[in-house]
Amino acid sequence: MTVTQACARSAVLLGEAGIGKSYALAAVLDPKQTFLAWETEARVDLGQVRTWEDLARKARPVLERLTILPLPAANRLQNDEQTPRFLLVLDGVDECQATNKEIAGWFTDLAATYDCRPLHVLIACRSMAYTDALRQAAARAFAITDSDTYTLAPLRRSDLITAASGRNLSPDRFLHAVTTSGAQALARTPLTLKLLLDTFAADDALPASRNALYGFALPRAVMNQGKDRDPAELAGTQEQRFATAARLACYCLLTGAEASPPSARTIQTAICCPWTPSSTQKKAPRPGSSSSNGPSWKASCTARCSPAGATQPQAPPTPPSLPISRPATSPITSSAASN
Repeated sequence: MTVTQACARSAVLLGEAGIGKSYALAAVLDPKQTFLAWETEARVDLGQVRTWEDLARKARPVLERLTILPLPAANRLQNDEQTPRFLLVLDGVDECQATNKEIAGWFTDLAATYDCRPLHVLIACRSMAYTDALRQAAARAFAITDSDTYTLAPLRRSDLITAASGRNLSPDRFLHAVTTSGAQALARTPLTLKLLLDTFAADDALPASRNALYGFALPRAVMNQGKDRDPAELAGTQEQRFATAARLACYCLLTGAEASPPSARTIQTAICCPWTPSSTQKKAPRPGSSSSNGPSWKASCTARCSPAGATQPQAPPTPPSLPISRPATSPITSSAASN
């Protein structure tokens, strides 16, 4: 099943980070690539939404076209097919700074405030972040059931050929370079595929080994902010961002915690003060200092992290690359079918 077919009705698109959920939704919104059409549409990047008011403001082009409940008597007899269709795209659910419980409440509030029958809703989220609370709220508010929930599959060989041809590159030579360097895992997702294409276009080759390839690609990946993000939010140098990403990855891997988008202050603190505990931990004195008459670790941390503090510390050495392979899956499939 293609993305356009899956999105012909309200649906949820799931997939891992970088698999191309936002790209798939952009294709659905592009009139040149889809047969679907709506009178009004609004795309909301939930990564930039913190409150219900933020969501309502960004979705205003669609919400202002909906009827506010309760319905007038004349509208209660209308069939869904007779009403116009409005598209609301909710992208990056897993990047929202609100909790899943709060987002589920927003879905419920939308359905309780507006007549959502003419509303066509598309939701994109990371697979692990789409919890039962979100699933149940989407079903109640927008009638999106498990049969309307799809998982994006990795890119196929034909997709790589199309991408290379679109860049005026030799598909055969590019595929050979991907195989030789062991970059099949990177070539399966649009985000890292673009890195490979950029590298191949510049050097007419890819790094010879997988370790060299990851060593080249990962530091550049942390500088990718996305087309819909404010470039001013790109805090820190490449070395700082990569060192911070490595520490966050180790933390998430060892604790099972989910990473959240760090602020500029968080990045600077992570680089300067690797011993800084989280806000929920008890702030114990830094080893070697006295809590009564000596400077606390918190005071030392503030001095080092403040704009007027000491010089920037050296970034830690680059950790060894860890190639990650992903099992191949079939093209976009329904979650109901997989169950």
